[in-house]
Amino acid sequence: MKKLHLISTKLRKDFVAGQCYDVVFGLLILASLLIWAIASLLFGMPVFTSVFFRDTEDLFMDFFNSVRDASLVEGAYTVRHVIYPPMANLFFWLMSFLTPDAYNTTTFEERYSWTNYAEDVLPPVILFVILGALAVGLAAYFGLRESKKRRLFFATMFTLSSPILYLLERGNMLVFSLAFLLIYVATYYSPRPVIREIGLICLALSFSLKLYPLVFAWLLIGDKRYKDFARCFLYCLLLLLLPSFAFGGPTILLTILQNIFSFSVGDGKGVGVFWIVGDILHVPSALIQAIFYIWFFLCAINFAIAPFVHKERWKIWLCGCVAFLAFPSLTSNYAWALFLIPMIFLCKDKTCGK
Repeated sequence: MKKLHLISTKLRKDFVAGQCYDVVFGLLILASLLIWAIASLLFGMPVFTSVFFRDTEDLFMDFFNSVRDASLVEGAYTVRHVIYPPMANLFFWLMSFLTPDAYNTTTFEERYSWTNYAEDVLPPVILFVILGALAVGLAAYFGLRESKKRRLFFATMFTLSSPILYLLERGNMLVFSLAFLLIYVATYYSPRPVIREIGLICLALSFSLKLYPLVFAWLLIGDKRYKDFARCFLYCLLLLLLPSFAFGGPTILLTILQNIFSFSVGDGKGVGVFWIVGDILHVPSALIQAIFYIWFFLCAINFAIAPFVHKERWKIWLCGCVAFLAFPSLTSNYAWALFLIPMIFLCKDKTCGK
């Protein structure tokens, strides 16, 4: 009882001082999970599945679609027009050896037939649900400087937040990219050069899986860590070029670039509500697309100047996450997962008060 009293006293002091963001965040996530669970029990499966993509009708398809595509090797880029960088596609190509050839050779219309193969269930469950959740949780745990119990509580709630559950249900590569990015966050201010170097390598690994995390290397420029930036850029280049030889060599990068632009100017699924409103008001789709890119450009400029304006790290990361969210093809729960990073910096900041 005495120990609980001491803990509650410290939490009250931290809360008054505005230094209890991790606990508040965790309690809010816990409350939302309880509400979700109760509502699911009362109203059934439709409520439970409503937080996921298409009510889980597309379960694990970010994984299985990518495995089917990668099994074509170079054809993944030239035939299926995927946008994953070579390192991510190399991972999915290796995973194709764990799924039956009978499934890998199916047509796009038959992609949901993975449920017919019992052995297909293990790769996404082990790799994403178990290892992915563990990686994200551990990275979040080591990202804070609080007591072990508070870190464990934060990391658990972090992993059970809606964006992470969404990524796990999709089997999306961002789970591992985010885990590496969180290690970069956790090691950014380490006094030990070796630990900081590990963080730079992890940022490069995050980039090699999803490309866009590279923009967070800009913080190194803002902090005048030019040598660190140069080495990080070299790591990124190596992790981009070396896996490309498995798919025809560095020239495949041009094909990836074409696929990315083709994907981002597609049907606007990430910002579908605006396209619907545009159709109702008879606004040309080209104008809507232009507005989105102008808004993204303004947010990107805001992030570019942020390291030279803001002293608080969480504000800088927040600007970067907003820029990602403003990009049309990334406007989804995928991008919201990145907002957990400025939350970590906010929890570590002891000077911003309430």
